[in-house]
Parts: sequence; C-alpha cells; structure tokens
Amino acid sequence: MHNNDKIWNYYRSVNGHVPNDRDKKLILLSPKQTSLSLHWRLFTWQFIHRSYVTPHKMELMFKKNIGCWRCDLSIKADWQHMFYECHLIKPYWDKINYFLQMVFNDKFQISKSIILFNAPVPDCVPRTKYVILWTLLAIARKNITSNWKSKASPTFKQFMNMVSAVSQLEMNTIKGRTERTTSLYVAWQKVTEILENNDCSRL
Repeated sequence: MHNNDKIWNYYRSVNGHVPNDRDKKLILLSPKQTSLSLHWRLFTWQFIHRSYVTPHKMELMFKKNIGCWRCDLSIKADWQHMFYECHLIKPYWDKINYFLQMVFNDKFQISKSIILFNAPVPDCVPRTKYVILWTLLAIARKNITSNWKSKASPTFKQFMNMVSAVSQLEMNTIKGRTERTTSLYVAWQKVTEILENNDCSRL
C-alpha cells in the first residue's frame, strides 16, 4: 500500500471521511499550507483528543465519577473543559490573549473556537501572520498538555520560555534558508523583542 493511502485510511478511521482532492494536496505540502485546511485542523484536534485521556473519558471507561483533576469540581470534564472552560485555565488564556494583542493588534480577542481549531482568524491578524498565530496557539496548547494531569495550572512563564526557544529557532531557520530578512522573519523578531523587553512583566 502506498504511504499516502495509509494516511487517508487513518484519516477516515478518525474523521469519518476522506478529504477532497484540494485538501489532500494541502495536507501533503507543508505545515504552513496544511494549516489552511479546516478538515485537517479538525483531524489534528481529534487526534489530540484521543491521545490525552480526559476525566470525562475515564468516567465512561470506569463507570465512576471522577470530575476535573485540576479544579476538583464534579462536572463533565471533557476536552473542552480541560483546554478552555476550567476556571483555573481561564486566567492562563487571558494572559495569552494580552500577549497576542501585543504581537498583532489590541483588538485581538481570543475565543474557544480559535483555541481549539485555529479558526476563525480575527480580521485584525493579517494573512501573512497566520502561521505565527497558529504556532503561538500550538505552543499555548502544548503547555497545557505538558501539565496534563497536574493540579497546578500551566503558567505564562512556561509559555514565554517555549515561545522564546521557538522564535529563535524559526528566525535561524528562515535566515539559513533564504539568506535574507523576510516579512515572516521580521514578525518573529517582533515576538522576540516583546519577550526581551519584558513587556509581559505585569503578567
């Protein structure tokens, strides 16, 4: 079987259908172009959903009340609660929102939809900076999964440390590939300057 056929068979088993030809081409190109496919974003999120067992999923498996292991409330602690709705997670996303306002525009407002699916992208974010937004959101989500079964909530400092490492890597990669300063490089440079100038100190 061709490697691509394995991808589509696995995609079908998780997502319930096979993407159309346009989405297939996007998926097989590059992460930057792949991110344009809503079907692929949904698939990626469903993969995360299956990889990290939530308290609600454990309740279904073991037939007993577990509740959120972070806030200790006996509620339906599904993946939406664990990633966004838990009251101990909300302050973390408020700080991420403030950071994204500094990077893009003070009109930027984070939402559950963009946290979970990278869509819809607010009008205040230019298309040339979509990749940076998606990367920063991915880092924010990764910070949550890194603290998955911990009672301690993910911290903004942990997020900043991860962003610093990724931004430097991205800038070095762009410079090494193109040998010139591109608009994407400049955008990442702004992220780095925000971190270095300690503009997030009040958070």
